[in-house]
Amino acid sequence: MSGITTAQMNALIDQAFLANALCIVGLVIYLYDRCLTFKGEVETIWRGSSISIATALYVLLHLSEVLSQCCAVAFNFITGCELATFVVGAVFSVSKGGFTGLRAYAISGRSMTLLIAQASTLYENSTEPGIGCVIAVGIDTKINRYNSRVNPSGVIVTGGLCNLVSEALLIAATWHRCAPLTVKASGGRFGTESQFKSKLSVVIFRAGAVYFVVIPALSVVTTALSFIEVAYYSSLVDGIATACVCINLGSKKFGHDTLHSLQVNLLSHFFMNLRDANTDATGGTLHASQMTDPRFNRVVGNLAGSISYDADSEADEDDAEGTDMENDSGSGDGPERGEVTEASGDTTSRHNDVL
Repeated sequence: MSGITTAQMNALIDQAFLANALCIVGLVIYLYDRCLTFKGEVETIWRGSSISIATALYVLLHLSEVLSQCCAVAFNFITGCELATFVVGAVFSVSKGGFTGLRAYAISGRSMTLLIAQASTLYENSTEPGIGCVIAVGIDTKINRYNSRVNPSGVIVTGGLCNLVSEALLIAATWHRCAPLTVKASGGRFGTESQFKSKLSVVIFRAGAVYFVVIPALSVVTTALSFIEVAYYSSLVDGIATACVCINLGSKKFGHDTLHSLQVNLLSHFFMNLRDANTDATGGTLHASQMTDPRFNRVVGNLAGSISYDADSEADEDDAEGTDMENDSGSGDGPERGEVTEASGDTTSRHNDVL
């Protein structure tokens, strides 16, 4: 950088302007959505009687986004904000990963396999090594393949693939679990009342699938912009005047500010839609009989939801048929009563199948 030219200096100035503009874009997107959803958030979330892990992650997600926006502004005036930015980014990653993990655990019928697969997508974010310190000597060169300092492209590819694989697994699980119920509800098989009871399944399938398709697309954009950033740094080190200089910091800001704002907004809408649909489908309350383990509901909250409303509607039909047969027979000790009891027991088992 010792022989910087006038063209490079002008490019750096344009780069700083682009970075600030994209920072403002991310802030405007986040604040605009908050103004639109704040009232619904108060009605749906804050008037609840208990705080679950899902609600805590929701608060942590928004808190990390606010702090990230503040750090982006402070970074222009204060030096030495790298540690704060790293911590805020880590909090955001944990919050988003918590939502993804709970969604995987819930949608797959409490499958630990999918939960572990989602947890494996967390990869290390390293800070700059201390100046004048020898961190390690004689490390195997194979490890450098995933060292962000030696081979940043390898880290970018690894992180991007982990995110895409996890989202693909979640899309497949959502489709497998909710698509049949959504088709039944939209086809009117069970009637108007059961279509209303299947509202949660429709929300999980429609809103959830849309969300988990948009997020991988955003991950691809972030990975591509990160490659641009790496290419810029490589060319700058070689002393080559590059046209990428105007996009470097802009791509970083776009990936950390604008894309994070979009992710937070999508997660917020998805979470509130689930809470709202679950409240409507259960008549405003969530009974303990709907959960195999009531503690699961207290910990995970309504983020998990339940797609067993089609079974509930079948139970209503079975109970209605059983009542008619019982009234026709005039006695309660016939085979019809046994069939009703068996159907009710089977329905109870299916109804307690919680996502």
